[in-house]
Amino acid sequence: MATLATRRPGQSDLIRAFTAALAAGAPADILLATRDHTAVAFLAACRLRRLSALHRRDSDSHSFARPGDGDWLRERLLDALSRDWAAATAPPARG
Repeated sequence: MATLATRRPGQSDLIRAFTAALAAGAPADILLATRDHTAVAFLAACRLRRLSALHRRDSDSHSFARPGDGDWLRERLLDALSRDWAAATAPPARG
């Protein structure tokens, strides 16, 4: 994944910093509306197709404001919070 941070023409500093953080192992869940032009451009710029934490919603609203989007978004957020809470409260590993 180290190649994610490689400079490409037209790629912003934000995208380079973001992809470098992901390549370094920063945890992230990416939520994308598959028919939103901003999300499609973001995905193309970041080349994040290999991420396991990439969640796609068949919506054209990058703010997830269409009918049904709110329930989907709430489930993704609760899942992420649940995983973070479990990691933060887990006893230290012995070894």
